[in-house]
Amino acid sequence: MSISLDPEDAERIREAARNAGMDVSSFVVREVRGALQRDQWAARKSNPVFAELDAEIAEAERIAEEEPLPPLVGELSPAERAAIKVQWDAFFGESEHGAA
Repeated sequence: MSISLDPEDAERIREAARNAGMDVSSFVVREVRGALQRDQWAARKSNPVFAELDAEIAEAERIAEEEPLPPLVGELSPAERAAIKVQWDAFFGESEHGAA
Protein backbone atom coordinates (compact mmCIF):
# COMPACT_ATOMS: atom_id res chain seq x y z
CA MET A 1 0.00 0.00 0.00
CA SER A 2 1.28 3.44 -0.74
CA ILE A 3 -0.16 6.87 -0.20
CA SER A 4 0.62 10.25 -1.68
CA LEU A 5 0.83 13.24 0.57
CA ASP A 6 1.20 16.93 0.22
CA PRO A 7 4.72 17.81 1.54
CA GLU A 8 3.23 19.97 4.31
CA ASP A 9 0.95 17.13 5.46
CA ALA A 10 3.86 14.68 5.35
CA GLU A 11 5.92 16.94 7.60
CA ARG A 12 3.01 17.39 10.03
CA ILE A 13 2.62 13.60 10.21
CA ARG A 14 6.37 13.11 10.77
CA GLU A 15 6.30 15.70 13.56
CA ALA A 16 3.22 14.13 15.19
CA ALA A 17 4.85 10.69 15.06
CA ARG A 18 8.04 12.10 16.57
CA ASN A 19 6.02 13.76 19.36
CA ALA A 20 4.28 10.45 20.02
CA GLY A 21 7.64 8.68 20.17
CA MET A 22 6.72 6.45 17.24
CA ASP A 23 7.99 5.79 13.75
CA VAL A 24 5.81 7.24 10.98
CA SER A 25 4.46 3.87 9.81
CA SER A 26 3.31 2.79 13.28
CA PHE A 27 1.84 6.22 13.95
CA VAL A 28 -0.14 6.24 10.70
CA VAL A 29 -1.43 2.70 11.30
CA ARG A 30 -2.52 3.63 14.85
CA GLU A 31 -4.30 6.75 13.67
CA VAL A 32 -6.04 4.99 10.77
CA ARG A 33 -7.24 2.23 13.10
CA GLY A 34 -8.62 4.90 15.44
CA ALA A 35 -10.43 6.56 12.53
CA LEU A 36 -11.87 3.20 11.47
CA GLN A 37 -13.14 2.55 15.01
CA ARG A 38 -14.75 5.99 15.13
CA ASP A 39 -16.41 5.36 11.78
CA GLN A 40 -17.68 1.99 12.95
CA TRP A 41 -19.01 3.58 16.14
CA ALA A 42 -20.77 6.28 14.15
CA ALA A 43 -22.31 3.67 11.84
CA ARG A 44 -23.46 1.62 14.83
CA LYS A 45 -24.99 4.67 16.47
CA SER A 46 -27.16 5.20 13.43
CA ASN A 47 -28.25 1.55 13.54
CA PRO A 48 -31.83 1.38 14.87
CA VAL A 49 -31.06 -1.88 16.70
CA PHE A 50 -28.89 0.08 19.14
CA ALA A 51 -30.80 3.36 19.12
CA GLU A 52 -32.54 2.78 22.47
CA LEU A 53 -29.35 1.61 24.18
CA ASP A 54 -27.38 4.51 22.70
CA ALA A 55 -30.00 6.95 23.98
CA GLU A 56 -29.77 5.44 27.47
CA ILE A 57 -25.98 5.69 27.43
CA ALA A 58 -26.12 9.30 26.23
CA GLU A 59 -28.57 10.18 29.01
CA ALA A 60 -26.42 8.47 31.66
CA GLU A 61 -23.35 10.35 30.40
CA ARG A 62 -25.28 13.63 30.47
CA ILE A 63 -26.41 13.02 34.05
CA ALA A 64 -22.90 11.96 35.12
CA GLU A 65 -21.47 15.22 33.79
CA GLU A 66 -24.04 17.26 35.73
CA GLU A 67 -23.82 15.42 39.04
CA PRO A 68 -21.22 16.50 41.55
CA LEU A 69 -18.60 13.96 42.53
CA PRO A 70 -19.28 12.23 45.84
CA PRO A 71 -17.21 13.44 48.77
CA LEU A 72 -13.93 11.66 49.40
CA VAL A 73 -14.11 9.08 52.15
CA GLY A 74 -11.47 9.14 54.81
CA GLU A 75 -9.97 6.20 56.63
CA LEU A 76 -12.50 3.79 58.14
CA SER A 77 -12.80 3.64 61.88
CA PRO A 78 -12.08 0.34 63.66
CA ALA A 79 -15.83 -0.05 64.28
CA GLU A 80 -16.59 0.47 60.57
CA ARG A 81 -13.90 -2.06 59.63
CA ALA A 82 -15.34 -4.61 62.07
CA ALA A 83 -18.87 -4.09 60.72
CA ILE A 84 -17.64 -4.62 57.16
CA LYS A 85 -15.75 -7.77 58.18
CA VAL A 86 -18.88 -9.20 59.80
CA GLN A 87 -20.89 -8.59 56.62
CA TRP A 88 -18.07 -9.92 54.44
CA ASP A 89 -17.75 -13.09 56.49
CA ALA A 90 -21.53 -13.58 56.56
CA PHE A 91 -21.64 -13.37 52.78
CA PHE A 92 -18.48 -15.24 51.81
CA GLY A 93 -17.99 -17.38 54.88
CA GLU A 94 -15.64 -16.73 57.72
CA SER A 95 -12.11 -15.86 56.72
CA GLU A 96 -8.98 -14.76 58.49
CA HIS A 97 -8.67 -11.71 56.25
CA GLY A 98 -12.15 -10.18 56.13
CA ALA A 99 -12.82 -7.08 54.07
CA ALA A 100 -11.11 -4.62 56.36
